[in-house]
Amino acid sequence: MNTRSLIRVMQEMGFQSQAHNLYTNVFGTLNREVERKDVFTKKGGKWGLREWLDEEESEEMS
Repeated sequence: MNTRSLIRVMQEMGFQSQAHNLYTNVFGTLNREVERKDVFTKKGGKWGLREWLDEEESEEMS
């Protein structure tokens, strides 16, 4: 899911923000999380949970 799609879903689910630039905030936060290699990952310009990528790679090796 790309950043704009993620923000759209967050807003549809009731997320409210007074940020002047929500895109920049979300993008920056996700990038920091990817650098920590903890929960999120980015592949092909799309964000996802690291466990999804781990599962996908495991299936490809099978």
